[in-house]
Amino acid sequence: MLIKKTFHDVPSKLSPNGHPNRIYIIQPVVPGYPNAKWPGVVVFSEIYQVTGPVERFAGQIASQGYVVACPSSFHEFEGPEPIPYNTEGTDRGNKYKASRISLIQDATDAIDLLTSLPNCNGRIGVTGMCLGGHLAFRAAFDPRVKAAVCWFATDIHSATLGRGGDDSLAKVKAGALTGPGKAELIMIFGKQDTHVPRAGRDLIRSTLEDANVTVSFLEVQAQHAFIRDESSKDRWDAALTRDLFGLMMSAANAHNAGGDQPQSTSRSASPSAAQDTLTLRALVGTKDAGIIIGKAGKNVADLREQTGVKAGVSKVVAGVHERVLSVTGSVQGVAKAYTTILQQLVTSSPSSTTAPANPSNHTIIRLLISHNLMGTIIGRNGLKIKNIQDSSGARMVAQKDMLPQSTERIVEVQGSPEAIGKAIEEIGKCLLEDWERGLGTVLYQPGAGGPDAITNILAGSASRRGSYANPSVNALTESARRLSLVDFTPSVGSANSRSTNGSSAASSGATSSVVAPSVQSQSSQATAIPPSNAPPGSGQPLRTQSISIPSDMVGCIIGRAGTKITEIRRLSGSKISIAKGPHDETGERMFTIVGTPESNEKALYLLYNQLESEKERRVGRELAQQSETAV
Repeated sequence: MLIKKTFHDVPSKLSPNGHPNRIYIIQPVVPGYPNAKWPGVVVFSEIYQVTGPVERFAGQIASQGYVVACPSSFHEFEGPEPIPYNTEGTDRGNKYKASRISLIQDATDAIDLLTSLPNCNGRIGVTGMCLGGHLAFRAAFDPRVKAAVCWFATDIHSATLGRGGDDSLAKVKAGALTGPGKAELIMIFGKQDTHVPRAGRDLIRSTLEDANVTVSFLEVQAQHAFIRDESSKDRWDAALTRDLFGLMMSAANAHNAGGDQPQSTSRSASPSAAQDTLTLRALVGTKDAGIIIGKAGKNVADLREQTGVKAGVSKVVAGVHERVLSVTGSVQGVAKAYTTILQQLVTSSPSSTTAPANPSNHTIIRLLISHNLMGTIIGRNGLKIKNIQDSSGARMVAQKDMLPQSTERIVEVQGSPEAIGKAIEEIGKCLLEDWERGLGTVLYQPGAGGPDAITNILAGSASRRGSYANPSVNALTESARRLSLVDFTPSVGSANSRSTNGSSAASSGATSSVVAPSVQSQSSQATAIPPSNAPPGSGQPLRTQSISIPSDMVGCIIGRAGTKITEIRRLSGSKISIAKGPHDETGERMFTIVGTPESNEKALYLLYNQLESEKERRVGRELAQQSETAV
């Protein structure tokens, strides 16, 4: 997402020299939607003020759909210019840090500014590193703050921040962070951090836990300032930074810089809530859109009559394989409509005869959900999404990236049509419950960002996320990367013919290798063989592609009793075969995909999505295990 940077000079109550508190604002920009609203995040800097690394860190948060405020650290003493990363700069920053008069005024100024901005929806979270980690910790005392992520926060354990010291832990003991409505904390420390030794970390953790603060306390194998990508004295750990940044954004998205309070009453319990109007959009393929509409619009007309909803599909965009299905009505009506649609799609698109039987009729729907409403669906600590999955029997996977030129994200719901219908009913109740958060949502339009926008978003999502201390997940990331860099080469009529990149391929079963990311022109030797699901006489040539998947990941693609691979075959229309054993010493197994360019693209999308879901599951398990070990 595009971002822009501005600043506001806020009159300072602390500066004897009249220096204003310069607060930098970094915010998302969506062309054509100047009034879109976003949650706010305050980023507190280290002792060097708002430097390049701090600005880049804040920019990454802003690009995820947040208005970010970065206050200058030492406006009491000098201007807003960054302090250099050298000995003189370090001494100056430490001197200013020990001489601060107030530890809360900067946070108050920044939060006041954010909540006054027309494009901030008033939901606030805070984060910071080093000195900023401590200031974020202090900012969590403000009742407007709902979540705080503190990176290697200094001086909390020693109570030495500011003139005369600080009372941060004393406030915690007095209950400043205890009870309903208080901020949730994530504390992140490096075990090799000499600024906050083990005894100091233990003191912070035990104080928070004894006070019953909602906190996640993570200790990782890293030094102080390990997230700083400049002048870090060889302490920067890029992979670890990426993982923990993803954890921070997952927490922010789950809470939407606040999230749901467990004691809140759901509007869905009200008798009138079922009568509230819900509009739920989903992304469907062009072939499925045709089935939904039916001949001369018969199917969609019947759907309206049976369920009482309004339903329609967006217009075809040249070169784009997706259309948007929109259903409007009561929660129950919308859920029933989606159940009916999915039953119709399963019936109209039988599985390939080469696939094993799929008695569960497992299918997938890709819902379009406002980024600002994701926290409502996920809930605190993921409890709400877990309850939806447990009660419905469906599985839900949310993409972390917003779709191009929009503030919507894809939430995949997987299962039988009936299970998905139950999940959609619960999702609908959540969306109506916090409908205000969805105000200003920029709707996704198919074709925005180009015909490959969704595939690129998924590929980009993989490139920004990874794992550590887990070779299987790293191998999975590499396989996912290959899926986004494939070259479709045509199936040809001769077993000894060559594909356009010069590698040999047989016409039946044999495949070309994964090659460079540029797509080669189609060979003149290609034989135009209509696929089984293509209209008669379409003349679309079949193309063959092979990809390698780590052996321990094959099961997540096949699924129990072959349900997942069967569904991928059905939805894409491509034939997918799997080698029985590894093809070389890497231990990877070969998947062969045969179909039209469009169906192969869908197959790759679905395969990648399944791999990405498994990757996220393993990374989450890995982080949970490390957290348990740390505690």
